[in-house]
Amino acid sequence: MFEVYLAKINTKKEYTELEFRSTAAYIKLRFSSEVKNLKDAVASVVFIGGVQAFQESSYYSQTLVKKILPQVFTGPLALMPTEKQLGLLKALNYNDDGLGSESFKGKTYISFSATDPTSVFNSLRVNQSSRAATTLKGLVLPGLKAAAGFIEDVKEIHGIKIKGKMLYRDFLNERYAAPHVEVIEVFAPYDLVAKYFNLDITDQELIRGSVVLIDGNRVEIDLSQAAAL
Repeated sequence: MFEVYLAKINTKKEYTELEFRSTAAYIKLRFSSEVKNLKDAVASVVFIGGVQAFQESSYYSQTLVKKILPQVFTGPLALMPTEKQLGLLKALNYNDDGLGSESFKGKTYISFSATDPTSVFNSLRVNQSSRAATTLKGLVLPGLKAAAGFIEDVKEIHGIKIKGKMLYRDFLNERYAAPHVEVIEVFAPYDLVAKYFNLDITDQELIRGSVVLIDGNRVEIDLSQAAAL
């Protein structure tokens, strides 16, 4: 969920096109020239107002939440109280990519994805260990901490699994090429997550007690190797 603003209106004989923009994307909506009330037409597909106003609307609480939550929270996650489900979605900025449950070594983890990265590492200067440490500190651990307070009521869940992406390329020889993608996954036992959430252990202690995979291969990560961005 994100906010956009109306940037441009383009009127043609056959249609009217509205272009909305945000810092992350742009959206174009095209309405037939037969549409007489453009404002009502726009309001039928987007909410006019900010995210907070939308969250306070009756449509959000009575319609959207009741329809969306049962589709997102299935299996063991359906046992989470509704307020916890909604709180988790908000904590993840409504990014439900990969949200679900996953079995790993015979135990069930709640799984979700961290926000996609916006920067690309220069592989000439930042090796895989440094990329992993930087991504863990900048994207994965903050996402894990944000989610930790919302799954404590799910007794069937052993821990949290969070996945992130690392983008990199050789800035000299691959200057104009699409970046390579590495997938980093962390399987963290919930008892350690709870201690981390309550500031009883450090980032490094949490990672040391978790299973970290890069492209399916287990690795050990020293967070002190994180690059300065």
